[in-house]
Amino acid sequence: MLGSPDTIVAARDWRDAARHLEWFARGLRADPDEYRKAFDDSGQARRRYYTAVRADLGIVSGEIPEFPWPPAWRQ
Repeated sequence: MLGSPDTIVAARDWRDAARHLEWFARGLRADPDEYRKAFDDSGQARRRYYTAVRADLGIVSGEIPEFPWPPAWRQ
């Protein structure tokens, strides 16, 4: 990805947060409190990445809406 330093750092942070969640999916981590923090960290990293990319692209149309969790199909 080509982008500003902020975008590249945000992408790396989101990737690392996603890898942390992967450890839970693979059964390498199991602590519920750690999972909740990893889940929250991943969402925050995703938002920072989207914000940085949109700034690079000059998009100023407003905030991205929150993603509902759990999704409607799971309820």
